[in-house]
Amino acid sequence: MIAATLGAVIISTATVSMLIAIGLSDKAVKEAGKYPLTNDEKAIVLQVPQFNNTHIDLLEESIQDLSLPNEEN
Repeated sequence: MIAATLGAVIISTATVSMLIAIGLSDKAVKEAGKYPLTNDEKAIVLQVPQFNNTHIDLLEESIQDLSLPNEEN
């Protein structure tokens, strides 16, 4: 009987923890923004031989065109 009660408490705690984690991650995604590439990110992309500054510009335009969950279209 005690083992069953302890199991129920553990399961309840795990469920509440999971729901809190889901809520926090959902909030983080909704509050996320679109930011331009940093200089370090640009340097990493430019290390790939197929990419140049024109591709960086296209990539930044694509980032700005992204639709985030908290934006209305």
